[in-house]
Amino acid sequence: MIAYFKAVGFSDKQVALVSGACTFTGIVGTFISPHLVRRIGLRWAGNAFLSQEVFYLALVVIAIHLVPVHSVAFYLALLAGTILARAGLCGFDLVQTQMIQEGVGFEQLGIYVGFQFGLQNAFELGQYGLTTIWSDPDDFKYPATMSLLIVGMSLAIFFSHGYLKPNPINSHLL
Repeated sequence: MIAYFKAVGFSDKQVALVSGACTFTGIVGTFISPHLVRRIGLRWAGNAFLSQEVFYLALVVIAIHLVPVHSVAFYLALLAGTILARAGLCGFDLVQTQMIQEGVGFEQLGIYVGFQFGLQNAFELGQYGLTTIWSDPDDFKYPATMSLLIVGMSLAIFFSHGYLKPNPINSHLL
């Protein structure tokens, strides 16, 4: 994302400010998460955080596809979506960590976490592959759209496994 910001004309100082704002909203999401979990429960909080992330990522993808680059609307959508999606990311990270701690037995924890980190690394490697294939800033819309689709699929999976299975307490781990 930093490379894309640079490609559309952001200075190093502006990129640093965006990164700082993303960090701040991540901290806000981390702070809000336990309060939201206490109020509405783990599953609803997870759904809310993922929904927020999908909404703001969609704002970025729509701007990249439809709004003229270098327009005020483009910059506002790009900045707002990137910065505000971070709160959903960090909030959901805490929710899923708590679900793992409460739902996975100690004897299976190492296997589960190892599999989780393996998937994270595979997706991160895929991200590098996508940006290698579509390295032209004009083509950034393709990996951005794929990123939105993957986060949207995670929302659908989280929702279906958390709400539609017979045992909703541990069904998100299936």
